[in-house]
Amino acid sequence: MSKEESKTKLPYHADIQLFEKMLADLKTSGAEGINQDTLWANIGATKNSLRSFTLNLGKYLGLVASDGNKAWLTDFGTTLRYMSKDERNKTLALKLPPNYLTMFKWIRDAKELRSNELKRKFIETWGNIISAAVLDRAIATFLNYCAWLEIIVYQGRGNQAKAIITDFGKRVLELSPLEIKTPDKKENESDGKQEHEIKLPEKATYPIIIKTRDRDFDWDVKSMTDWTVIDSVIKSIREGWEKTHQKSKEGDSKGK
Repeated sequence: MSKEESKTKLPYHADIQLFEKMLADLKTSGAEGINQDTLWANIGATKNSLRSFTLNLGKYLGLVASDGNKAWLTDFGTTLRYMSKDERNKTLALKLPPNYLTMFKWIRDAKELRSNELKRKFIETWGNIISAAVLDRAIATFLNYCAWLEIIVYQGRGNQAKAIITDFGKRVLELSPLEIKTPDKKENESDGKQEHEIKLPEKATYPIIIKTRDRDFDWDVKSMTDWTVIDSVIKSIREGWEKTHQKSKEGDSKGK
């Protein structure tokens, strides 16, 4: 992290498209990580001057770790591997770092804010602690990331660029983390037909499959990171079940 990033605790100059490619490639690297030169070669970023800034964004968000030679997904980053886009966006929106969360709330409360208004609020809140050029890039990185999560729409360029809250952005902080739909009893009732065979991963030593109505999650457990992911998915399913069960109990009590 550069001196400017250390002052603000905000990443800047990150490329969101490169960020998405980086996360996708790291999903296949395993817990041991991947050499950074290999990572950049894999995603065509060997000569991209923004690659280190983009890596810093991943670190700031708690998704990526690096020792200077290798990069790998953190335990939190690994959980995204098994999420749909909507689940990923919700989870990451609920995990915005403190400064990002504060700036997002400014947009949410105002419904829309121009880039220069965000910069003014930044200076009023944290002081004029970085150069104008770095502040421009830090705000742009923040807005591009929020737009990637679909909690805002980012229109225009420069100081007149405008961040507009989306419907998802309006309600995201009121949502529960990672609600995975669980099967309905009726949908799971057997109609006399034979259930589909569940195939375990080929040559798996410690195979585990979690089967829901929407998708199947399967692993061959090889490290503690795999257990972290499995625990996260099970916890999410349990939270969905508890909400459904509670609503059912409330409905029964009202009917009496």
